[in-house]
Amino acid sequence: MGDSVIAWMNEGVSDSAYLMLCYSDAGVMAPWISREWMSTLARQLDGANVKILPARLTGGEPPAILADIVYADLVNNWALGVAALCKAIL
Repeated sequence: MGDSVIAWMNEGVSDSAYLMLCYSDAGVMAPWISREWMSTLARQLDGANVKILPARLTGGEPPAILADIVYADLVNNWALGVAALCKAIL
């Protein structure tokens, strides 16, 4: 039998120090995507040392609750956006 996808996702979200949230015209409110970033935000607000790194891929807007977080703009300047993400991690 295969591994539980939900258990695998839970482990990844629980153990991560960073979550890169890629958003586009399609949005970030799909059920699984929203569960991942919302649970990471909850961990962050509870004091966990975890960062959400928003990255704009094709357009769209960040979720309103994340609007105050600087995002990497991969639409207008891919290289600069990737450099910003790397800087946030290092």
